[in-house]
Amino acid sequence: MKRIKKSVWTLLMILAVFHFGVITTFAAVGQPKIKKVKQIGDKEVTVSWSKVSGATGYVLEYRTGSGKWKENNTTLREVTIGKLKKNKVYQFRVRAYKAKKGKKQFSKDVYGKYSKVKKIKIGKLAKVNSFGDYYIPNGYYTIENRYTYKGARVLDIGSFDMYNRGNLGTFPNNATTNQIFYVQYNSGYYTIRALHSGKYVHYSDDKTTDNVHQYAGNIHYNAQWKMIPAGNSGGNNYYFLQNRGCSKYLARQLDVNSEWNNVYVREYQNLKSIRWRFIPIGRTTFRTSFSFDNAPSGTYDANDIAKFSCGFSSQYPVSMLDLKIYKDNYTYTASMKIYPNVGAKTLNIELPMSILGAGSYFLQVGAYNIYGEYALSNKYYFSVKGLNPTSDKRNKVMDYMRAMATVRWTPRTTFSYYKGGYKWYKGQYYQGIPYSQANRVTTYEAFLNNMRGNEYIGKTGQQTYMGSDCSSAVSIAWKQVDSGFTIRNTTSLQPNYSKIDKVGSYQYYSGYNNKTKSICTSNGTTIMYSSYRQLKGGDVIVKRNSGFGHAMMVINVYNDRLTVIEQTTYDKNLKSTWRVDKEYSFSTLYSEGYIPVRLSTMD
Repeated sequence: MKRIKKSVWTLLMILAVFHFGVITTFAAVGQPKIKKVKQIGDKEVTVSWSKVSGATGYVLEYRTGSGKWKENNTTLREVTIGKLKKNKVYQFRVRAYKAKKGKKQFSKDVYGKYSKVKKIKIGKLAKVNSFGDYYIPNGYYTIENRYTYKGARVLDIGSFDMYNRGNLGTFPNNATTNQIFYVQYNSGYYTIRALHSGKYVHYSDDKTTDNVHQYAGNIHYNAQWKMIPAGNSGGNNYYFLQNRGCSKYLARQLDVNSEWNNVYVREYQNLKSIRWRFIPIGRTTFRTSFSFDNAPSGTYDANDIAKFSCGFSSQYPVSMLDLKIYKDNYTYTASMKIYPNVGAKTLNIELPMSILGAGSYFLQVGAYNIYGEYALSNKYYFSVKGLNPTSDKRNKVMDYMRAMATVRWTPRTTFSYYKGGYKWYKGQYYQGIPYSQANRVTTYEAFLNNMRGNEYIGKTGQQTYMGSDCSSAVSIAWKQVDSGFTIRNTTSLQPNYSKIDKVGSYQYYSGYNNKTKSICTSNGTTIMYSSYRQLKGGDVIVKRNSGFGHAMMVINVYNDRLTVIEQTTYDKNLKSTWRVDKEYSFSTLYSEGYIPVRLSTMD
């Protein structure tokens, strides 16, 4: 009987455990206190709490409304919870437990009391980047070194050249005007620009030192930094700043013999001295006032050049002036992007009327600061008489070629060269319409119509991005003065094709359109050099040999040399596939087989 009662009692205990859950005892374990509940991503929060003496681990529970509590068992005192829902209020509580060793029972451990419940509403934050780190939101910051608690500062040297760079320095005072930086996220990396000078925290590949320099140019490879989380201290997040171009860190070097401490990049550095925090200082408003001297007005001849000055005053540096010209019916006509020197307050502008043609226009200047914000001037109205049918055509052709070669842009999305091998990267600034033989008929106006500010927003497929090649570029320029001219290749730009005349007295052999080097050698240097000397601005030199060809537009002829504008291979230093005002000797042109040609309707 006793044995039956004992079995029944054991069964009841087992059923009680299954029915009521874990049997708890509260006296043996203390109660934790939740210290922080913070949202760190669109759907993630971190929860941290105080330590409980003697605890083996903790159970964090969370829920929405009066729903069922979800558990997260951990031995840590900070946990990240993900996959939360936006616009929902979540409740969090935590308790400690102490494991009972050596006993096998359904009641796993001894549990303490729950903490007080903490609540948080999940809002919208920046997305996680490709490195698994969270964005530092674009904005204005002072940057402070953890080791010294001194702020990074870019010295204002007034001007920039290769030998006059301003080092970054750390100074004892923080949050001053000279120590405000704008931080901008681009393609997994950040650029950091000094507010007062518009210059970048830039890695310079000097032979003797690896200094970080301020840089007067725009976003480029060596001025990009990866923010690597370096932990939290005193409620502040700290980061390592790693340079993309050299994989070195932004660091502080203590130099007791200097008036201030250099900040520089170094491959190996005590991590304690290279942690940085970003202190947000809020957003500002860009205001610019304009003043014009001899602003365009009245009526101009087609060969006139309007010369005027534009003064601009702003609380932040102006990084670009965009001179926009519209016809009187608000049809967008032309744009001239001008990049003033850092600290400049006035800019002299020359506007050749030959690029516009007959009509009524108004001009308006937009000033852009280094943060992408802009302000617009008043409108100035003027008109242009009909185009001179001869020499002014050449000016228009050359100006148009130069506009295609110098338009400044950055892609919204990274895209690849039509043959592969290299890419145009988001956030990197380039010059000139990109090279392509797939989609090769892009005009200057079409390219501008696919830009917002300096950002290219057009097609980015490897075979569809907007581009041109050498022969299509000169064809498009010629088409500005002869609307019936068709887009050509290096074969159909030769004298036996319509609207193409040879320049000079050289003998052209129709069966040699794929052997222009043979044409040169057959005529000899005396005749070919004489023909080169008769070239004028707006003419073209073209070659084609064994299936490979090239064409370039002539800008100037002097001392048996030419200067040209050409659409060609990519140059990583120029960040362009164009060469502007490049010089060639007659001997080089002759040895490579270039023949001089002219649009028959040019003169």
